[in-house]
Amino acid sequence: MFATNWKAQAAHGGFYQALADGTYARAGLAVTIQQGGPQVNNRPLLPAGKIQFLMTGNLLHSFDNVKNGVPTMVVAAMFRKIRRR
Repeated sequence: MFATNWKAQAAHGGFYQALADGTYARAGLAVTIQQGGPQVNNRPLLPAGKIQFLMTGNLLHSFDNVKNGVPTMVVAAMFRKIRRR
């Protein structure tokens, strides 16, 4: 189970496309996507074992998990902000 940080939107498109076109299945992964949203808090579901992957909006959740002893591994960063001088 993969949980997103918000309702389906363009930035999540690649995850939904990989599910729809069978990319996950061809890689041997049985993936379902659970949307987040204003009334959905997927974060506690990760350490409870109800979801296996969680997309968060920033690294603060990951830092907080480490601080509190919750086993955490960051596997990707989707956006990068480049500061130009």
